[in-house]
Amino acid sequence: MNALKIYLTSPDLFERVYVSLNGGLGAADLPGEFSYDGRICFNLLESSSSRVAIDLLESGIPNTDSAYLDQSYENLHNFSYRHFKTIWFNPTGELAADDFPRHDAEIRDASELININSRLNKPSLAQCLAWLDEWEVPGNVRAHSEVVARSAYILAVMMRNRGVSVDPVLTHRGGMLHDIDKIATLKMDGAHGRMGAEFLDARGYPRLAEILREHIMTRVMRPEARDWGWEVRLVFFCDKLVEEDQIVPFDQRLDALKIRYPYYVEKMERAESAIWNLSDEICEILDIPSHAGLIEMLQTYP
Repeated sequence: MNALKIYLTSPDLFERVYVSLNGGLGAADLPGEFSYDGRICFNLLESSSSRVAIDLLESGIPNTDSAYLDQSYENLHNFSYRHFKTIWFNPTGELAADDFPRHDAEIRDASELININSRLNKPSLAQCLAWLDEWEVPGNVRAHSEVVARSAYILAVMMRNRGVSVDPVLTHRGGMLHDIDKIATLKMDGAHGRMGAEFLDARGYPRLAEILREHIMTRVMRPEARDWGWEVRLVFFCDKLVEEDQIVPFDQRLDALKIRYPYYVEKMERAESAIWNLSDEICEILDIPSHAGLIEMLQTYP
């Protein structure tokens, strides 16, 4: 495996990374590049980020082995539009400025770069949208998925900022893709979620595959659900709050699903208490007094 090359254009951020990954030891004359553990090579480039991106492409550097790190979310766009991986240095835990977070990973501290390869192992937003095209997912299903993804991302950011271990970007990508096989499996009983998961597993994205596999309502009753990561839980939960493309209370969403799928009513009713418990757990972590308050927050969030 080739070493990951991470490019920066901010000298201050480059120095911050260098000091963090070298045991707090600075350098009188900061190098223009350095390597960490032979796995990651950091390069400081003295140019505007847009010019750097163009230069890199023209030099033939493979973007599959390269990433761009910046604290400026706007600067990341110059690279993400050119299909480079992007890492957002986000020490204050802000939400991405876009409706769709376009970055591939984010860190709050430079020390987190030690494990950045695993964090980057997710498809880009552009790749997710291309897969939705490939699977011919219609507009109404996409609109639903976008709201699920955005809601789950908001909750993931809020929970991460309270110390919960969760990857907001992975959560968002899972929300975008959770219904990718919805139309393809309409006449295949029990295949929804499983077919999409197999598709992602085959492409090397097992954590995303798990989100798709487990988002089906009745899966929450399985003993294994206790071991779900928060990425899985949040996509599962937000899917139960979005009716078409509107955020609604869970009981309203459940009533609509019972009408749409009358042959699954008994199974849905058995899962109901577990979903209310999940809502209570999220509210407790975020200091939100009630499910109604949680819904109102998501409905009115900027």
